[in-house]
Amino acid sequence: MAETFRSIRGKDKLVDDNNFIYNEKQRNVDGTIKYWKCEVRECNARVHTRGDRIIKYIGVHDHLSSAVKPKIKRVLGAIKDTAISSAKPSRSLIAAAVGSLTESELPELPPTSHVCRSIRYWRQSTASFPANPMSRVGFDIPERFRLLEKGDIFLQFDSGKEDVNRILLFSSEKGLDDLYSINNWAGDGTFKCCPSIFFQLYVLNVQIGSSTEALGSPTK
Repeated sequence: MAETFRSIRGKDKLVDDNNFIYNEKQRNVDGTIKYWKCEVRECNARVHTRGDRIIKYIGVHDHLSSAVKPKIKRVLGAIKDTAISSAKPSRSLIAAAVGSLTESELPELPPTSHVCRSIRYWRQSTASFPANPMSRVGFDIPERFRLLEKGDIFLQFDSGKEDVNRILLFSSEKGLDDLYSINNWAGDGTFKCCPSIFFQLYVLNVQIGSSTEALGSPTK
């Protein structure tokens, strides 16, 4: 029996009993039969399916299959689906999704930084964001950018929409608590990813255990 899943590009994929993966190419007139080609471009192996059964094999694969590859693709597809419908941090989504993988399968995943970048891209591609304002004055911050997923305050300070030197400070309540209780801070400013109407994005970090966590992000 064949198994299908949705790729991170939104395309249907098929996996046969030997763990070869196929892309759907077309269907017959009434849509009851699907025609699939091996996802490896140079390989001409094909199958035909009716429902969840392969009814015809055409050609032979000129490469080896991998039992891990289909599993990794399913995990990445699940991460994408969750990322689009949830505002949870990227690393939390990844940690939850890879729980089904064994230690020997984890190295087959793309680097975490690459997956995080993909998550940002997926969210930006599907979200309906308001147009960037032309000036830092005269506009209100929409509620969905002022609050976190559970309704907690994220926009901790706004100097006012009529302030020509407007400053916005974003942080979770826990982030503020950590800033208060931890003595060693590190600051980092960046210009490239800052909206052009503002001067700089500045991030405050504190070290918690062996990791450094970004907590406050004033923009001015």
